[in-house]
Amino acid sequence: MWDWRWYVRVAERLRPKKCADDYELGRVRSAISRAYYAAYNVTKAYMRANKHEIDAPSNSHKPYWEAIEHNTSLSADENEVGIKGKHLMSLRINADYHDPEVDPSMPEHAKAKKLERHREKLMANSEAAITVAHEIFRLLKQPFPTAAESDAAKKPQQ
Repeated sequence: MWDWRWYVRVAERLRPKKCADDYELGRVRSAISRAYYAAYNVTKAYMRANKHEIDAPSNSHKPYWEAIEHNTSLSADENEVGIKGKHLMSLRINADYHDPEVDPSMPEHAKAKKLERHREKLMANSEAAITVAHEIFRLLKQPFPTAAESDAAKKPQQ
């Protein structure tokens, strides 16, 4: 059976060190999306495995996260997953659907500056998305090493 936590590793590997062009911007956006779907699918599997009934439409993510947040039969950690899931979902929606509005009449240097700020924001959001996915895994008692932790474990001890 596929372990959805591997999607967060894909996100970590996709995320570039810097975002200087549209190709790298695509990698950043994809990293945010992969981190989100890692957390979403791990949460769904956890809720099913633990026989927690989540009363929300199956095709709508926001009500799903809200139902987890407000479900009184869940633990405080499980409720926190709903809060973090909503935050992660907002990062994914921003990455998948929102571009900065650039007025064509703006001077080129102003357009470039606005696009640079957008890239910087998405870079920060990609780091946040990966972090939140790992936090959700820990809250669900399913920690998964980060790429850096995994790489460090592979290095020979000196």
